[in-house]
Amino acid sequence: MAQQLMLEIILGTPTSQELDIAVLKRQAKEFAKNIKNDADFEAAKVQLGQQAVKPSAPAQPAPAAAPAPPQQPAAQGAHK
Repeated sequence: MAQQLMLEIILGTPTSQELDIAVLKRQAKEFAKNIKNDADFEAAKVQLGQQAVKPSAPAQPAPAAAPAPPQQPAAQGAHK
């Protein structure tokens, strides 16, 4: 049951979210002990999924763009 629970969470988690596999493995065994029916499974899947997803790091501000080099005046040819 723990393996099925882990598989469901891994496959159902968007790739943009990072999972803490150690937490997932450890907690899946505990949650699996309490599953008696489909409703228990779904509730455990939601709770375990929330625990196993690593919190997203705050977005880092983008580095400032390098200043543009000063523009050189266009070379002027000899006027005749």
